[in-house]
Amino acid sequence: MNPSVSIIVPTFNQGHFLREAINSVLAQTLSEWELIIVDNFSIDSTSEIVSSFADSRIRYNKFRNHGVIGRSRNFGVSLARAHFIAFLDSDDTWAPEKLESCIDVLNDETVDVVCHSETWEGPNYQSRLVHYGPTNRSTFKNLVLRGNCLSTSATLMSKKKFLDVAGFREDAQINTAEDYDLWIRLAQAGANFTFLRKNLGVWRVHEAGSSRSLIASRVAAYRVFETYVKVVTKNIGFWRSVRVLKFAGSIVCERLLFMKI
Repeated sequence: MNPSVSIIVPTFNQGHFLREAINSVLAQTLSEWELIIVDNFSIDSTSEIVSSFADSRIRYNKFRNHGVIGRSRNFGVSLARAHFIAFLDSDDTWAPEKLESCIDVLNDETVDVVCHSETWEGPNYQSRLVHYGPTNRSTFKNLVLRGNCLSTSATLMSKKKFLDVAGFREDAQINTAEDYDLWIRLAQAGANFTFLRKNLGVWRVHEAGSSRSLIASRVAAYRVFETYVKVVTKNIGFWRSVRVLKFAGSIVCERLLFMKI
């Protein structure tokens, strides 16, 4: 029997976190799933950790993504057997009712993508509950102009819709913002988004190297914005200024959240 949902977990040298991610999938109240782990040839304990789970629903694959995580995710989807797909980063975890809650929403055929709330937490980081959306933010125009309002590990979607837009764009220039680019193209293609104000996961915040990675992720998001801004507005200069100011402000705010108060 085919699973209800295929879960794609790209990973690279995160064996110490991967065990927690897998355990959070095993704890799901919905059991009809397959877990597709796509390992970018890790050199840590990843292989041994996956082998320690004796569950036929877990499928382990090695795949060279050449530094582009979107390639790993697309490869995982190419192996998926379910009508619904979910993405779980190997350092994140889910609440037990995550899949059941999201599939209940997706069974309404008017919904293509569902995104739930999650907790952001990490060392020296003030844990906080983050709500995504709302729905009016997930239009093509608003996603381009106002930025991302979804989280990859918090989404579950129709595999058909994902394939209709050719999945993640495999461009190293937008690494860490390839999910934002995907949401924009899904919205442009008419996908319907729904948001659950229910805390169903944990997004792990890493402090190590965060200043550099934070700036890189904002630059990648700006590149995505530049790809589509001319399509949605003629007032390009104004919106460029808005995004640059938002870029600077977000870096200041997020660095302050790492400080112990």
